[in-house]
Amino acid sequence: MGYALDSQQKYIPAAQAYRSALSYEGLSTSAMDFIENRLAQLGETR
Repeated sequence: MGYALDSQQKYIPAAQAYRSALSYEGLSTSAMDFIENRLAQLGETR
């Protein structure tokens, strides 16, 4: 969801979706790294 919103330049809801995704168990390390890096690029913190 975050990636889809991000690609539509809807950055605030994308950041919210990324933060929400971090709470899911079973997320791969690479997915977590991508999300954390993207949140940093968007000026958000975990």
